Amino acid sequence: MLANSNVYTNKEIELIGLIEKLDLVDVLKKETLGFDFVVNYILNEKYQKTRKEQDITIQTVINYQPHLAEKFKIILSQKHQI
Repeated sequence: MLANSNVYTNKEIELIGLIEKLDLVDVLKKETLGFDFVVNYILNEKYQKTRKEQDITIQTVINYQPHLAEKFKIILSQKHQI
């Protein structure tokens, strides 16, 4: 996945370069992340190497990244309307 600087912060671009070596749960807990980064990397099975990472849910994300709660609620409500 190509890091688009219009979508990702400088910190997220740095994390993308290291994504294969990082514990996604630790990243989720320690960094303030944007919606696109969470969807494209944290929730992406391609990057989830451990069972702990595979257990990450949207609720887990909201617990550690509460600023994303509204965005996920909007997306989920739109999916239920389809």
